[in-house]
Amino acid sequence: MLTRVIGLDIGAATMRAAVVDREGTIYYSKEVATPERSELRFVREINDLLENVLFHAPEAIAIGVGVPGIVSPGTTLIHLLPNLGYENIDFKRILRKEIKQPVYLLNDANAACYAEALFGAGADKRIVQYITLSTGVGGGLVINKEIYTGARGFALEIGNMIIDTETPRPNDKMNRNSFEGSCSGKSLYNQAKRFGTNIHTVASVFNESRFSPIRNVWVDNLGKGIANIYSLYDPDVVILGGAVMQSADKFFDDILPAVEKYTLPQLHPYINLKRSHFGETGGMIGAALYALHEHEKIINKAKSDEVKIDTEVKAETK
Repeated sequence: MLTRVIGLDIGAATMRAAVVDREGTIYYSKEVATPERSELRFVREINDLLENVLFHAPEAIAIGVGVPGIVSPGTTLIHLLPNLGYENIDFKRILRKEIKQPVYLLNDANAACYAEALFGAGADKRIVQYITLSTGVGGGLVINKEIYTGARGFALEIGNMIIDTETPRPNDKMNRNSFEGSCSGKSLYNQAKRFGTNIHTVASVFNESRFSPIRNVWVDNLGKGIANIYSLYDPDVVILGGAVMQSADKFFDDILPAVEKYTLPQLHPYINLKRSHFGETGGMIGAALYALHEHEKIINKAKSDEVKIDTEVKAETK
């Protein structure tokens, strides 16, 4: 019988859930819009979405949840969801009692990075860095197929990294000199509005010539951010994903020169930028695979402890 797990990816705009096997194959998936400014609707939509996918895989052994914020390692506590406006949520407590599977939480960028490191663009690499450029900016790091979270789960919150101290920004409640304040979809949208023209989507910034000054600064700031990451971790590969990157895909080749501009020449031959292999499905696949990994780790430890106790008992009775 196939082992199946549930992966849930909570985004600022969309929530996606899927039934996934241990090879990262999706058997069923569903997505819904993330409710705005209503914690009650937010909780209801999460439960409805999970119940929907569990209907298609009641045998699922665990649920992995990727969230766009900071989680406490080894717990179901979410410290902060900055782009959703929520904080201090115990995820297990908000689930309906009918949902009985164990739940494993992680940051959404870590989830996407995990999927890429196991079966995607970083599958053959040891140190894999993932950057998501969407409503916000986030990062994940996998070393030897293990997610690096730091001592308290705050590692790779690269959206807070200071990037640009020169370009003016509108007052949009984010650190306007940060990576997120310079390169996120929210930042691009607010910058485009300064032109005094109608803009309906961030994609317009990458499709219309009038926004070329914004694009040029965006590419340069993205280069700074990636250069900082190479200086810190020297990864084998940096994988770029998220809705903004999808919109900016035709400018992908402009990013490497921007990174080289801010890195040591000796590092240039080793700079390796790749597009995300899984795209928008990476978060839920990675969350599912993480849940499977953590769940089996707990089960294996319990079995090992049982064997140890049994061995000790037998030794005492001799």
